[in-house]
Amino acid sequence: MNNVLEGLENILKFKEVRRGIYYSDIGYGEKFTTISMPVSNPDSLIEYSSLQLLKEMINRFFNVRMPKGFRIRVFIYSEKEKDFFVDFYNSSLDLDDILYNIDLENAGSGYNCIGLYNFLQEDFKKVVNSSKSSGVDVIIRNIKTEYKPNVKTILFLKDDSYILTDKMDKVYYTPYLINKPLAFLMDFINRI
Repeated sequence: MNNVLEGLENILKFKEVRRGIYYSDIGYGEKFTTISMPVSNPDSLIEYSSLQLLKEMINRFFNVRMPKGFRIRVFIYSEKEKDFFVDFYNSSLDLDDILYNIDLENAGSGYNCIGLYNFLQEDFKKVVNSSKSSGVDVIIRNIKTEYKPNVKTILFLKDDSYILTDKMDKVYYTPYLINKPLAFLMDFINRI
């Protein structure tokens, strides 16, 4: 986990909630969009790519466009601490103040299958418009099983055809892997 934080702390300082759970805020406002990134093996291609995506998003918030009227709260947590993370998420934030949660697990490896949890019709329209505007074709699936934390969430779903990606390590990373999800997510966040 220390290696992960070191890679991000040159642009954003994180507060430790407890060992294995960290967060930081970008922007101002009463409402939040949260970005959550579970970490289990940062040397795997999938996770390393997702961390690079998070790093690029943070860079863009600071150098291109800071969110207006709401905060971005970035959570990084050890996969082993998921239950404690969910408890902290539910107790530290008023869930009515959460606009969206973006779960970056599996986001940076070129997947374009997006799961939506608890989205309303106007939320689906934002996703479709972001897909059109960013030029990123996405397959959208409505997640029917319960997701925790229980808030509107965008998830990146693993495609079975990418099964080898699980076994590859970070030496196979290229910036191309994060281009599609980055374009889509930045456009979506700008629509909030």
